[in-house]
Amino acid sequence: MTSYSKGASFERKIKKILEAKGMFVVRSAGSKGPVDPVAFNKKYDGYLPHLHEQLVSPWLIQVKMLGKVRGEELGILTRLAMEYGALPVLARQLSHGIQFINLKDMMEMVI
Repeated sequence: MTSYSKGASFERKIKKILEAKGMFVVRSAGSKGPVDPVAFNKKYDGYLPHLHEQLVSPWLIQVKMLGKVRGEELGILTRLAMEYGALPVLARQLSHGIQFINLKDMMEMVI
């Protein structure tokens, strides 16, 4: 399996995880750009201050296998997210599972 096909497979896995949580996810196959999938939550009428942005903002997601991340890529993703009112998210494969990080505050997200 090539590194491209491994990455695409991991992107599809992230898409399935988020869809199982009720999100609408669009994957940009072969983009090789700063954004891999984009995810949207269903309309949320409640208000939970600590989760509000995570629940209402679209997510621009960078997916990385084995945690290999370049700061330049994350900077571009974060700037795009801020410009378009989205949440910049890093989804990465670690040896013990998948980690989602809100790049705006560098906090791990509970999915």
